[in-house]
Parts: sequence; structure tokens; C-alpha cells
Amino acid sequence: MNLFEMRKAREAAITKAESFVASAENASRLMTENEQKDFDAAMAEANSFTPQIQSIEAVNTLRAQFPKGLIPEANVNAPARTRLSLSAAYVADFWAMITSKGAKMGAALYEGSDAAGGYAVPVEVDGVIVPLAPAEMAIRQLAKVIPTTHTLKFPVKLAHGTAAAKLESTGADNAFGGTSPTLTQVELDAFMAGDIVPVSWEMLEDVAATQSFINDDLILAVQQYEEPLFITGAGTTGIPQGVSTGASIGVTITGASGVLGAISLDSMDDLTGSLSPTYLPNASFLMKRSTGVFLRKLCRAANLFEPRWSRVGNQDYYDGYPVYYSASVQDNGTTLNRPVLFGDFKRGFVIGDRGGSGIRVKVLDQPLANIGVTQFLAYRRTDSVVVRSEAIKALKVVTGA
Repeated sequence: MNLFEMRKAREAAITKAESFVASAENASRLMTENEQKDFDAAMAEANSFTPQIQSIEAVNTLRAQFPKGLIPEANVNAPARTRLSLSAAYVADFWAMITSKGAKMGAALYEGSDAAGGYAVPVEVDGVIVPLAPAEMAIRQLAKVIPTTHTLKFPVKLAHGTAAAKLESTGADNAFGGTSPTLTQVELDAFMAGDIVPVSWEMLEDVAATQSFINDDLILAVQQYEEPLFITGAGTTGIPQGVSTGASIGVTITGASGVLGAISLDSMDDLTGSLSPTYLPNASFLMKRSTGVFLRKLCRAANLFEPRWSRVGNQDYYDGYPVYYSASVQDNGTTLNRPVLFGDFKRGFVIGDRGGSGIRVKVLDQPLANIGVTQFLAYRRTDSVVVRSEAIKALKVVTGA
């Protein structure tokens, strides 16, 4: 049994023991004799793993380096460390001055050289790495996100059962009619996705912000890989099913190829009206930001007395329903694309994260230690599926003649 299995077994034994105590507390009584025996047995089992776990952890090099189980953060109170890089000309003239006891002063030591005194100024690297802005993401905010421990199957109703009239008769041929509901099944699995970044020990030592920058960049890389799959994933082997892929069509619009004007205020009304009233109380829009800008222009051009588009704080609304943006939603200028989604995403779309939603970050200090490199690894196992297609409606663009 490895360290992970022993820790998991100890945790299970403690949880079992706590269940006996909780049962007695909820009933406002002492534990029964059998409960006390089961409690003692569970705690004895948990305690039996402790010496073995401590023994393994004592020789674990990663744990010794990170005693709290976390990557140590840079000391913000410590003075910033900088590494100066001098030009070759500056170094040569500097040593010539030293060896001549100041009698010889080369051109690189004067501010007038290199047109503006550049030789006299050593090169310095700032300790903060400037990041890039990430693409807009929203689907995890809208979807129902659940932790999973195994493949999860959802029974789904495809069609209602139907009732039928029955005559006032006791005849054998006068049985109840009607049809049964139609059922199907969708599956939520888990697919691995991640990234690994090798970092030299020199960079980790010389640039204090490297470690936090790499951690943030790894987490962002996993999120930006998942977002397009959660929107337009095909749902095939190893690929999540995207919300746009599984949504039902609310309205189809026709326009010339590549023309944004295919979307109109009327088509947006048709999309809103296509959603069952059951899902309207928690409905919202999902689109690319450029599509939202186009809709605002349409509203302004229509010179409406009552504005359809509004903004409260940092939240946009269309017809009173909140609007969310994702850069991974398809645009509205290509045929067969679905540029606008509308519905109750939490009831219709499920994201399952195996073992929890956290993105695991690992520090691998051994595999490449012989060349002075530490690897930072991040990953998450996840999947997504549309469990109720009628809860989310899509506006679909079709190229006209």
C-alpha cells in the first residue's frame, strides 16, 4: 500500500468513527455499546496507519522542501534581488582602470560614449514578469459544476408519455390507452488535460516572481484549454460535449455569408420566445463580446423608446436577462455557427470534475535535477454534457443564396 492509499484508508477510518459520534449527538444520547465498540475499532484502524505514514513522509524529499504541502511564497518584505549584466566593453575598460590604478580610463566608462552613455549603464531585469490578458471565460460560472469519483450516467427523458380517453365500459377491449415516456442516457466521464513547464534553477533564484507567475500561467492554460471544449466540444471519445453542441435550436436565421447583419432584434425575440417558461426565471444569454456589441448597435439604430440593452454595475442585460461573454462562443458571421445561446444553463449543462474542481499543481524537482531544472506540472480531469437540451436554446446562422 503506497502513501496515498494509506492516507486515504486512514481518512476513511476516521470518517467512519465520526459517523458513530454524530449519530449519537443527533439523537441527544450516549453511544450504545455496539457503537462504542465500532468507534474504538475504527480509531484503532486509523491509528495503525499513522506510524507508517510518518515514516514515509520523513524521507520524502518533496515534503522536506515544502513542509506545509504548499509551494513557499516569496518573502514580500525581503529586499528585491537584481542581477546586473554589464556590457563586454564596460567590463574590459573597468578592469583596465583598476589595473592601471585609475591612470587609464576607457571610453566605455564615460557617459558620453555609445551616443548617450549607454555603456556606463548596466542592464537590469525587473523582478516582475508582465502577463498577457486571458481570453474571456464564463461557462463554469453558468454551468452546474459537480465533483465526481467515477463515470456518472444520467437517465434523460426524450418524450412525454401520453394519456388517452377510455369509454364508460367494462368490455375486455376497452383498456386504457396512451404511451409510455421515452428515455435515454447520457454519460459524464473524466478526461485529463494539463501542461508542464521546465524552469531553470537560475531563473527561480534570480527572479523572485517566477514561481507565482508559472503557477498562475499553468492554471490559466488549463482553463483556456477547457473553455472551447465546454462550448463547442463534439462529445466524442476523450472530448467533452459542449453546451452549444448539445443545445436545441431555438431559431434559425439566414443571411449572406460572412455578414454580421444576419442577427436581428426580431430573431433575438424569437430565440427568447422559443424557451419553455419553466426555464425563464433563471435564464441568461451567452455570446462572444463582439456579438454583444453588434446587438447594442442594432438597439441604437432602432431608436427604441425603451432600451432593450442595459447595464447595472459590471453586468450587461438584454431584455432583462443577464448577458455573459466567452471568447469561445462562435461568431455570428459564419454559416452553421451558433453565436447566441439562451437558457437555464445550470439545469441543462453539467461539468463534472473528477475528485474536485481544483487544478492540481505539482513541483517535480527530481527528474531533471542533473541539468538544473525544476518542472512545474498542472492538470485537471473533467468532462461536460448537456443533460437537458430543451433548457438551452441556440440561435443558428445559415448562409443564404
